[in-house]
Amino acid sequence: MINLTITNLMIMSSISSSPMYTHSRQSFALQFSTFSKFASPFLHSLPKEVKFRGCLFSKFIKTPIQLRQNDARSLSPTQDIVKDRQLLVNMSASFEDTKFIDNTALGSNFNESCGGAIFVWGEVTIVFKKCTFQRCAANNAGALCLCCCSTNISECTFEKCIAYNNVGAIWALSFSYFSHDCNLFIEYSNFTDNKAGENCGAINANLTNTIINNCKFIGNTANLSCGAVALIGEYSSYLNYVEFINNSCLQNGAALWIQGNRDYMKNIFKISLNFIVFENNRFDFKEEPDQEKTTSSDKLVSKIGAIHTFGIVSLFYDGEICFDGVYENFIRTEKDKNFLPGQNFREILFNSSSKCPFKLVEPTPVVCEEFEYTNPYIENRLIKNKLALFLPIFMM
Repeated sequence: MINLTITNLMIMSSISSSPMYTHSRQSFALQFSTFSKFASPFLHSLPKEVKFRGCLFSKFIKTPIQLRQNDARSLSPTQDIVKDRQLLVNMSASFEDTKFIDNTALGSNFNESCGGAIFVWGEVTIVFKKCTFQRCAANNAGALCLCCCSTNISECTFEKCIAYNNVGAIWALSFSYFSHDCNLFIEYSNFTDNKAGENCGAINANLTNTIINNCKFIGNTANLSCGAVALIGEYSSYLNYVEFINNSCLQNGAALWIQGNRDYMKNIFKISLNFIVFENNRFDFKEEPDQEKTTSSDKLVSKIGAIHTFGIVSLFYDGEICFDGVYENFIRTEKDKNFLPGQNFREILFNSSSKCPFKLVEPTPVVCEEFEYTNPYIENRLIKNKLALFLPIFMM
């Protein structure tokens, strides 16, 4: 087996060397190679097909892999991109047994500050199998920033990745001026000790078709909301055989944040949860002031929690769901004090104090007489004037 080791710019003259471009090639493949300490991305554009196997990317001070559907154009959402969409070709990339360690993306523009390991833009099909993302850092999306692409992640590890702002590991998102959806499929993967300085300790799937199967989220944290996973938008999402253990945040959604849209008449965001385990996930909140005391307390109290819903959301439970702690704190919903008849606000979506594991009983929310309730769906109205968890996007 040949091991091609390329370090310190592959005998190039300086660390400010240009990236390796591949505009004219239809395919590009590398095996068992090491790339280290580059000051520019190794791959800055995308041929029709690119493959990496057994490679190592480490200590890049800019995102090592930038895969763009059309590198010749700016990433700004201009009318030209929409008009010339027919000129773009669907492209593919695959990474197998490849490691991304200690890479960073700390620039000022969107594509230079998102995705410490990989930045993807456009109609790209990208596959990761048995890959490792370790200690990668970015302003947003510590490891992967996936814009409007289809991504398949299998048997991968995301460990100690950091976002100084939002999304510790993976941020998948779509934009309206692209005709295709953003799709995210993750299976048999582990997310451990990833961290966000603000929201979303591990994953944010924003307006993305999402399926997460047989995964573990352990010890992920966020300094504001959503300790592990945020699912945002109108697209249906499915979580099957997923474990959330020891995740935490300082506000809401210790393990899972689910956010629907603002308009009740639009499509309802439907989430399917099948065989999910929540264990020792914690969030902090301000202690309620004691009526007998003259002064209020700003003391933060830590409680075990799991799910935080925001907006209009339908939760579908199938199979066993295991919670620990006091059942009132399993699921927290945002409520509007001046809600109208026909809206359902209920923090306790089911009534069972059984210790895990237990078979989830049918929800029994208190609803207004005008509200038509059909099991097993729960709907919640977005609180007015509340800052949503949609993340800002700054283009070039």
